[in-house]
Amino acid sequence: MARTVSIRDLQRDTSGVVRRVTRTGRPAIVTNRGDPVVAVVPVDPDALEDFVLANSPPFVRAMREADASLEAGLVRPASEVFTELGEERDDEPTATKRELRRVTALTVRERKILALLAQGQTAQSIAEGLSISPRTVRTHVARILDKLDVSARATRVRERG
Repeated sequence: MARTVSIRDLQRDTSGVVRRVTRTGRPAIVTNRGDPVVAVVPVDPDALEDFVLANSPPFVRAMREADASLEAGLVRPASEVFTELGEERDDEPTATKRELRRVTALTVRERKILALLAQGQTAQSIAEGLSISPRTVRTHVARILDKLDVSARATRVRERG
């Protein structure tokens, strides 16, 4: 059951209210003069990031541009390319199949971050562009490196030239 909190109590002890909601997993209904006005609910960080990313103007603009390019036939859907790359061919080295499996293991967000890293963007600029924290970007980078089986040391060596 949701807990009721007056707007004054929320102003006085915002951190306490948020801690209780986070700890219990139950929402708090904030009231103003007895009328409910808003709910404070626990949020799954991945779901929140997906929401923010999906509603980020640069992301929305990029998706529109990508859709237009797809409709114009300038690009092919990634699923077609991955399917084509995954087909058994005698001339295809085994490493390519292994690398393809690693890349397809990346989430959509991880692929986006990987593409931005490949363009030379920093964690800070990626964070700003995707409206997420630099710490979240670093977490994604760590997951990408793990999934691609690339050590952080190898990437630092490569960055130094």
